[in-house]
Amino acid sequence: MKKNNFILLVLSILLISKNSQAFRCGSNLVSVQDAMSKVRKLCGEPTLIDTRQKETIQKLSPTDEKRSYVTVDTWVYDLGSNNLLQYLRFENRVLMREWTGDYGGHQKPDRQLCDASSHDIPMEKDQLEIQMKCGAPDEKEHVEDRSSSLLPIGVSEMVYPASMTMVSVDEWTYEFGPEKPETVLRFENGILLRVRKIGK
Repeated sequence: MKKNNFILLVLSILLISKNSQAFRCGSNLVSVQDAMSKVRKLCGEPTLIDTRQKETIQKLSPTDEKRSYVTVDTWVYDLGSNNLLQYLRFENRVLMREWTGDYGGHQKPDRQLCDASSHDIPMEKDQLEIQMKCGAPDEKEHVEDRSSSLLPIGVSEMVYPASMTMVSVDEWTYEFGPEKPETVLRFENGILLRVRKIGK
């Protein structure tokens, strides 16, 4: 009897874990590892889409390297002001992650509200999350592409094979009024890491 109860408990935990990585749209349910085509068929077109390339370099020797690329798509569904924003992350057209944001109804973001709280913009947010909150920026600039460090801290000599990921750095600028400083958001691989003000 105790053994049966234990099995039921394990199955319940697994079911809860699976559902926590699922997104319900209408009567349909999509989960991690579903194909992008299935998600689009069941849920329709997303509100916004962001697409980028993730590049990894495998150093096989001082003179030989191999590059690989992953297409990363982030979708957001705005299901209205009574529902949380639903974010889906795909890698090479396969759903890898699902998470929720603020409440929806942000097809027309309140830029003034974003301006009032810009000093409290949380770090490590995805570009789509920022755009849903603040609207499209007044200016977008691609700053640079650089590689992450190959050597761990404390290691002075390369050991092959070794891997590194290319980092794409972008900056978004928001202008909230002629008398207000510009707000510049710095992203690395689509994730917000820094906010700064440029005085006028």
